[in-house]
Amino acid sequence: MELTVQSGKWNLLWQQGVQKAYLFFGTDDRLKQLAVQQLLQQAAPEEWRDFDMEAMHLFDTDAGRIFAAAVQAPFGAEKRVVLVRGAELWREKARQQDADKFAELLGALPASACVILVAAAGDEEAKRKTAVSAKLDAALRQHGMLAACKMPERAELVQWITAWVKQENKQIEPEAARKLMENVGADMQRLETELQKLCAYAAERQHIGLQDVLLLAPETPEDSIFAAVDAVMNRSTDNALLLLAELHRYDPHPHAVAGKYLAMLARQIRLVWQARFLIEKGLTPNDVRSLPAEILEELPSDARIVSMAFRARELFAMARLWEYADLEWALEQLMLCDLANKGGATREETIFGAAPARNLQMLVASIAVHPSSAPHRARYR
Repeated sequence: MELTVQSGKWNLLWQQGVQKAYLFFGTDDRLKQLAVQQLLQQAAPEEWRDFDMEAMHLFDTDAGRIFAAAVQAPFGAEKRVVLVRGAELWREKARQQDADKFAELLGALPASACVILVAAAGDEEAKRKTAVSAKLDAALRQHGMLAACKMPERAELVQWITAWVKQENKQIEPEAARKLMENVGADMQRLETELQKLCAYAAERQHIGLQDVLLLAPETPEDSIFAAVDAVMNRSTDNALLLLAELHRYDPHPHAVAGKYLAMLARQIRLVWQARFLIEKGLTPNDVRSLPAEILEELPSDARIVSMAFRARELFAMARLWEYADLEWALEQLMLCDLANKGGATREETIFGAAPARNLQMLVASIAVHPSSAPHRARYR
């Protein structure tokens, strides 16, 4: 028999009884993983898996060994389960004879057997005319199940996102669901990760909106670093720490993350400093594109706010949250953090140590706080 696997409708896999053999194939590897997990719960009770289940990979096994493992009588469970990953290797010309051999053996499997074959998606998976080979596909239709795991079409993704959120007793705005689909694409595993994150961030709120998606699921890692730096300058400590964690998820190398992050943060602090200066001069965001010559002379020659005139309104809003003393202290802490990351400072001298990831957390937590609670305020009075 054949089945198109649908998330949440797992019972269709064993509705007519657990089959002697399954082949999970198609473009969605995540769905295969979930389907196999559900099938194992049905066919291989946890308490008997040490005795009645065997896992293999086709890289170092063949049809004869799979069959020999499957025909053994189960010890305590109803089924003897053999899980075989790497079934896509049977598509290779050199191994098709082995695939055909297993097709011939399928009919001889006892009713107590359950062989679960998993074929990982290939580059041209959606264009394949067979799951593995014509002979094996035909044998599985006759003696087991061909289970297709397909990526949803883009139009179906919004419905899937909405249904997933509903299972968490929340709602997501249609525009937010569409934006999440655009940013993440059809990577179902990442989509689910982003949805878990959005639901956790929403906490007691029942609705997930567009701003939530823009904050937590940006299009690229570069968008994440801009958002992370903006959160610090907006004194949104929780968001700043959350987005910092996202940067580490995109790039597992702490020193690389720290280098980029500190450079961006230093630049943003200097831009906010300039915005603060312009506010005190009585200028507005609309004036930034054509500043008087005498004002330009007082601004730094590099990283001038003029080059960021399109963000002037945001920078002015940030500047109103900062005093010069706050900005000076933030730059000092940033310098000490960078020094520690390079092995030039110890915890006895500063709050920073030898771990770059922890140092960034400490930096964000210390400088993004509200001015009234900043520990340095007394120093500059």
